[in-house]
Amino acid sequence: MLLGMVMFSGGLYQDSIDPKCEASDFDEDSGLQEKCLYKRKCLTKIYNVFFFLQLFNEINCRKVGNKEFDVFESFFHNWWYTLVLFGTCTFHILS
Repeated sequence: MLLGMVMFSGGLYQDSIDPKCEASDFDEDSGLQEKCLYKRKCLTKIYNVFFFLQLFNEINCRKVGNKEFDVFESFFHNWWYTLVLFGTCTFHILS
């Protein structure tokens, strides 16, 4: 639902994605370059929202059960989990 709101508010479904966006020669008078740049920024924001939802899901899935509410209890106790979490963040920043 959140990703759909970001996509619709960004105007991605108002116009079809133009195949000319990949071309290197833009006509400055047509505004195609600004339109393609806007769509790329919007798609980047959608990807980042998806990434952070996945990251928060990794944190929230640590505890399973009716009486286990504190997901941050002994957060750094399992070093494999910590390695995977920080590795995911590192690869996202580098990509």
